[in-house]
Amino acid sequence: AYRRQHPNFFINFVSPSTPDSLVPAGQFKWNPSYMSRAGLQALIAAQRPAQELFLIPNDLKPPKSNQWSIGARHDFGEFNVSATYNGTRSYNGFSFDFANLGLNPATNDCCISSNIPAYQTILLGNNTVHTWYNAGLFQLNRPYTKNAQNFGWGAGIAYTLSKAEAEGGDLFSFPSVTAGLNSRHFINDDRRHQFVLNGITDMPFAWGLQLSGLAQFSSGTPIQQVAFIKLPNPPGGNQRVLRGYSRSPWFQNVDLRLRKNFVNVGGNEVAVTGSVFNVLDKQNLGCYNTTIAQPGPTPGTTVPDAGFGLANCTIADPRRFQIGLTYDFHGLSR
Repeated sequence: AYRRQHPNFFINFVSPSTPDSLVPAGQFKWNPSYMSRAGLQALIAAQRPAQELFLIPNDLKPPKSNQWSIGARHDFGEFNVSATYNGTRSYNGFSFDFANLGLNPATNDCCISSNIPAYQTILLGNNTVHTWYNAGLFQLNRPYTKNAQNFGWGAGIAYTLSKAEAEGGDLFSFPSVTAGLNSRHFINDDRRHQFVLNGITDMPFAWGLQLSGLAQFSSGTPIQQVAFIKLPNPPGGNQRVLRGYSRSPWFQNVDLRLRKNFVNVGGNEVAVTGSVFNVLDKQNLGCYNTTIAQPGPTPGTTVPDAGFGLANCTIADPRRFQIGLTYDFHGLSR
């Protein structure tokens, strides 16, 4: 009902010099009169385009997930070791299917179209989106402690081996939740290997400075290899086919901080800190182009896409510096 009250119109134009016999069905020659309200209304009345239809079932189920973990921890003197498995299965995620597009059985991908004159795309809501997550986490830590000489240090390393998959897309699953590129696949942020290292040490030999750091190294995220193949006419259009996956480069980030305490009153400390983020100035990229091939000049052919695998954004800041002042409350001494 809302779409009927507030319609959206998409109109395709061709050059005014195009002979009438060559104007494709559903397209119009451009006319300057369309720049006026009256001319545009006349064009819409002549075309009377169909509207999209959104259907949402009344019996949708609420999303839910099952989560579990099992692990073991043990202390080896000053060192703490733990190993943990985490698993998650989620159900009833919501997404729209394209009800007027069917799976092409020859390629197990999109699309065979069923035109319904009264409407454009028919979007049918469902909640069959399903996700899987499995992860193993290993940690080795030495908590920060000071000795009798007032010198302390601590360090830790955490390694995660994980796999994250989903069935379905986001709000719109083209052509459907379980078909084509939306069948069980890696999520966009699936990182198989991840290392996180941290450390802190006092440096009494360097004017009482304290050095700490945090480093993260993660394997790349999945990049779909999608090819678009020109189809014969009819039906025309392009066939979208998943050719496989590749991975982006590793994510790398190292942060360091120096701290100098100046005032200690009753156990409360005032300190100046200097931090460097992304010390190595690594260019961590994202938003990769996933199109490996474009439609070729004839049906059934493709041509390589020169932009495949190129990044279009960054996912972390470049190297930057920060100066800060901290006040720590440790309680009054007696």
